[in-house]
Amino acid sequence: MLELSFADALAAVDVSPIGIADDNDAKRILPEVRAHLKPWQSVGTRAQPSLEAIAALKPDLIIADSSRHAGVYIALQQIAPVLLLKSRNETYAENLQSAAIIGEMVGKKREMQARLEQHKERMAQWASQLPKGTRVAFGTSREQQFNLHTQETWTGSVLASLAQAERSRCDGGCVHAVHRPGATAGGQSCLAAGCPLSRREHC
Repeated sequence: MLELSFADALAAVDVSPIGIADDNDAKRILPEVRAHLKPWQSVGTRAQPSLEAIAALKPDLIIADSSRHAGVYIALQQIAPVLLLKSRNETYAENLQSAAIIGEMVGKKREMQARLEQHKERMAQWASQLPKGTRVAFGTSREQQFNLHTQETWTGSVLASLAQAERSRCDGGCVHAVHRPGATAGGQSCLAAGCPLSRREHC
């Protein structure tokens, strides 16, 4: 697994990869995810995974990011069959789609579909608990600017799936920089701020 989200998907159906590009830090995998995984071998960073470490594990399948790992795709193919999926800069819907594909590839299609259905029901429960008319914007704060995430980002698309986010498509970019948050007219408004170094900030 060359991306954390792929390890998440395997953990959802209790399948343990033999190697993960965990940025040389097992704690990059959330405790809730680690609880469903057996010990694995680190194969380096997501940005620059070690081909030697991957080859030494003799994997049956390598799951890599279609963008980040395009440059080493041919080299990876010489080690094992490669499944390219989108992880970096993916949306929530794309994340669920990748999980379904991974489940099928590892022989856990039925289990993954059941897990995704359970997730769908849980999301619906959470959405029903949110106050009517609430509008939420998610942003990450940096020294000189504040970045607002649209529904074309992972976090923004999660909010959109809960019917709480502004459903405007982004034009020319998915993260918009502002120097100070503005007021939203009408209804109840909320601004959620997150750390730019969070796991879901695919950088």
